[in-house]
Amino acid sequence: TFVLPAIDSAVNVRTICVERKNQTLAALEAGLNSGLTTGLIALVSHFKALLEDAQLSADYAPKSDDDSAMMLTAQKTAACAAGTAFLERTAALLRSRLDPANAARMLRELGNGAIEVLLRHIKRFKYTEFGALRLLNDLQGYQAALATFELDEVDAEFVMLRELGNLFLVAPHNLPGVASEGELARLDRKTILSYVQQRADFKQARIGKLFDAAA
Repeated sequence: TFVLPAIDSAVNVRTICVERKNQTLAALEAGLNSGLTTGLIALVSHFKALLEDAQLSADYAPKSDDDSAMMLTAQKTAACAAGTAFLERTAALLRSRLDPANAARMLRELGNGAIEVLLRHIKRFKYTEFGALRLLNDLQGYQAALATFELDEVDAEFVMLRELGNLFLVAPHNLPGVASEGELARLDRKTILSYVQQRADFKQARIGKLFDAAA
């Protein structure tokens, strides 16, 4: 009852108080944003490191085409198991530590960052037919993990990744048509070929010429 009337009677003092309050809130918000950004970079970097450390070239290009190779296609790779566990644990942790708005923001950025990591990651390996089946199984695992984020935007972004994964399994003569459909239609020929050339049969099946003929 004594402080407020005093401030009301001194417009300059009240203005200064309001300005300082706004400056303090702005500084707190900036600090929070900076902290969240730093944390986000660390999370995405850790996810990338998990995949790089655990993924083996033989995961997607098994040397044998026998029953043992077929059995492997139903199993997640060690990299996928580590990556999906990390995403699910992180989603639960962020929801428990942050308010809903900031948790959703972090999960959205983490989800998009993880998808970007995966887009680059799958270009690092060669794929046999059995290896492509295993990749699709891994991608299903990543998609399920990211679905725990409960964000439609992240789910929508993953569609492109699934369609790119299909390019490693589609019959060679069907590739140009498949590459021009769905989300893949948004990509240029050079980008599509940067993935398709990782197929073990790329040269043997003359896949590059198939794209040339369809151009």
